[in-house]
Amino acid sequence: MHIWREIALIMPVSFCYLLMTFAIATNYNTPLNLALMALERYIAICKPLHHPNICTVRRTYVILSIMWLISYLSPASDIIITITIEPMSFFSTNIICENDSLIRTYSQSVKRNYLSIIFFAVAWLTMVYTYINIVTVAQSASRSEKSSAKKAYNTVLLHAIQLTLSSLMFLVPIVNNVWLHFQNVELGDVQYYTHILIILFPRLLSPLIYGVREENFRKYLKGYVTCGAITKDQNRQCQRIK
Repeated sequence: MHIWREIALIMPVSFCYLLMTFAIATNYNTPLNLALMALERYIAICKPLHHPNICTVRRTYVILSIMWLISYLSPASDIIITITIEPMSFFSTNIICENDSLIRTYSQSVKRNYLSIIFFAVAWLTMVYTYINIVTVAQSASRSEKSSAKKAYNTVLLHAIQLTLSSLMFLVPIVNNVWLHFQNVELGDVQYYTHILIILFPRLLSPLIYGVREENFRKYLKGYVTCGAITKDQNRQCQRIK
């Protein structure tokens, strides 16, 4: 979506709104997703006997669906407001597609800011609650259970770091203004780099961290990387790894 926006900045309103609705929804469900992952670790460590019954595949799909539905409520309401205040001919015109394209009134901007703060506050409270409880259980656990408890609160700590990085999205306007003040560059270039570093990079961490931490994936990744520069004598061993 970001590459497409860089290539075709001006696009039809209807197509821009379709892209922005999805993009805004992902901004909202990023903290919710991290909070749900922390809750899953809390249940696994603090309520291990109930974990298989609570965290089933079916319930996971239901919860994820609810999370996405909640995330879409704000951009969907923005579209409804736009339909009520703009003529239908507006949707057949072209606009510069950016994050604020859906905002047509001041109240929409206030609503978006408050919802973002609420979502991140809920995520932070969940992180703190789960982390404290997991640490408490780890201190009173037996030696065999301490290892899994330690992994769990390290995982929650990683989620908290990701949430901290994701929270930096609130600082994007400030970073842009400070950057423009000290550097004589185009606004579009500044927005490009801040989008990569502040918006996209935190979302990259989840698949990267969980991919590398997964034992089977790490084993095969190591095998493929090692086999990238080998001699012919080592080729047979690499074929077994693959």
